[in-house]
Amino acid sequence: MKADYFRNNGYILKLLWKIKKGCVIGGLLHSSFNYVAWIFYDILFIKYLVESMEQGRSFEHIMAFIVLAMLGFAIPNIFSVWYQHVYKPKAEADIFEAIHTMLFDKATHVELECYENVEFYNRFTLAMKDC
Repeated sequence: MKADYFRNNGYILKLLWKIKKGCVIGGLLHSSFNYVAWIFYDILFIKYLVESMEQGRSFEHIMAFIVLAMLGFAIPNIFSVWYQHVYKPKAEADIFEAIHTMLFDKATHVELECYENVEFYNRFTLAMKDC
């Protein structure tokens, strides 16, 4: 069961890499930025703020840290917004078009006898509907 999972995911990643490399790289960067931001904010940011208040650091010092943290996350957030709202919709359209083209190309090479097979026809129409 696990072997099928990894093999299927590997196949999809290779297919996406072949169709649209930027989508794979962008998705990886987007997920990485979100994970790093989550770790930073939930662990380091809150810890530093609480420790700063406990140690009696000045308000200016704490605000400087907050501003630097905001600036540090501005670029990854700008990238994430651009990726989600500009690049990804266009890339998904290209991916869907490429997958449909692949399916139609395969359908033209299938013998007509296969379409008489109910199981094949059901699987083919389901594949076309779901992609």
